[in-house]
Amino acid sequence: MVTIRQDILPGILPSTIDVDHVSKGLADSAIVKLTVSASANRIIALGIAYHPSSSGQVEFVSLANTDQVYIISFPNRRRLDANSQLALLLSASTGKASGDARRDPLQHTRLVGFGMAQTAVQVSHATQTSVSGVDLSLLCAPNTWEPCSPAEVAQLTLQREVNRWGIGKLWTGGDVNPERSVALQAWLAAWCVYPLEQIPCLISP
Repeated sequence: MVTIRQDILPGILPSTIDVDHVSKGLADSAIVKLTVSASANRIIALGIAYHPSSSGQVEFVSLANTDQVYIISFPNRRRLDANSQLALLLSASTGKASGDARRDPLQHTRLVGFGMAQTAVQVSHATQTSVSGVDLSLLCAPNTWEPCSPAEVAQLTLQREVNRWGIGKLWTGGDVNPERSVALQAWLAAWCVYPLEQIPCLISP
């Protein structure tokens, strides 16, 4: 576990976040912890972001809720077990592993991110698994041709001052630590969804 600094959402939010590292093969335990609060009465969103290697392949993925962040390493492009928690979460094929939607937290979990189409393509290529999620940049945009920047999404949804320059650096390479950047990208996405919990595209399977 490492601790990273966050200054993108100043004020009442914590200034440091603990980030755990797991391999792709051990990701299921992380997903159980991330989704433990999901229930039939509470839809939760997990932020997702990825970092490419120098060859363009996905090197690691970050999954986060508002309290926890995990970095999942992808050392190879082996296909995921279709019934693994990671595969079910990525593809939104929820309820299949347990056979009981009422007891399966993934039934009430949605992936969200910024630039979700590109994330889905890259992560799908790395895992050989379909990937589904909600693109916050388009969800908050006036039209599909003018996606909002992550900073604009944060300001619109959280209705508070945000560190727009600090948020922008997470995507432009201004932050020299790629793990911190990707962890905060996913964490920010999870926070931005809190005011949007009742939007149909987040609730519907």
